[in-house]
Amino acid sequence: MVALPSDFLYAEKLISRSHDCSADLFQAIYEAARRLAPTDSFYLCWIERPDEQLRFVYHCDGDFYGPGNLVSFGGGPTTKVATTGRPVVMADESERNGLKMVPFGDEETQSAAAVHWPLRVSVDRDGLPDAVLSVQSYKGGVYSAEALAAVEWLALRAEQALRKA
Repeated sequence: MVALPSDFLYAEKLISRSHDCSADLFQAIYEAARRLAPTDSFYLCWIERPDEQLRFVYHCDGDFYGPGNLVSFGGGPTTKVATTGRPVVMADESERNGLKMVPFGDEETQSAAAVHWPLRVSVDRDGLPDAVLSVQSYKGGVYSAEALAAVEWLALRAEQALRKA
């Protein structure tokens, strides 16, 4: 899947319509992700420091939609993004490298590929992210360089929208 310029314009239109930090904005970011990169599963979570917790405010997996839940830092990719400030990309199942994945939605089906991207919403922070955006696919090998660039664009656009909300 390669996002076309029209996909980016559509994504921009979706995100710019939402003006508050609510399920409407989260839904717009999710719909934009589905347009730009392979997305079978998606979530946004806030990082709560110093409590070392992740507040999942929006997650979709197939037909499952779930509002937030709170999870302590663990050994998964979201915690790795939260503590390092760097994206975590898993091209396929072989790249889990001991990362503990917490299933949600369809708990029988795990993502084969995933991109977890840091969001820096506050500009006065210590350089660590405030939130994490994740897109995931049930198929491995789907996140090409173009798809990763699209996810990065989406993460930057989501940061801007969340900052304004």
